[in-house]
Amino acid sequence: MTSHAPIGVAVVGYGLAGQTFHAPLIEATPGLTLSAVVSSRPEAVHADLPDVELLPDLDAALARVGIADREDEYHARRQRVLSPSRADPFAKGAGGSSERSYRDVMAEALRARRTRSGASSPSSRRR
Repeated sequence: MTSHAPIGVAVVGYGLAGQTFHAPLIEATPGLTLSAVVSSRPEAVHADLPDVELLPDLDAALARVGIADREDEYHARRQRVLSPSRADPFAKGAGGSSERSYRDVMAEALRARRTRSGASSPSSRRR
């Protein structure tokens, strides 16, 4: 089995859920490492996680390379530019309705992959 570098994860908010659930579960998950926390309570973060980078605000976290977010929060912030080199598949003018959901985008991507591979249905992939 190939060994890969752990995936760095940032927690935004170090309240009850961040402190009690998110940070400990990330640290306990093989392949993940808690690399940063966004919090207005630096003393709490440093007391529990002295080796983790403290980020001052969400903008600092959004400057990171990879972002995973809940769909409803993403839609609320989708006007913010995450990276000029990335296209936003949910943005207006991205083709189709501006009210496209994550499910719609993923279904379109699956149809495109099937078209490229020549597979027309899930049953044609079974061999």
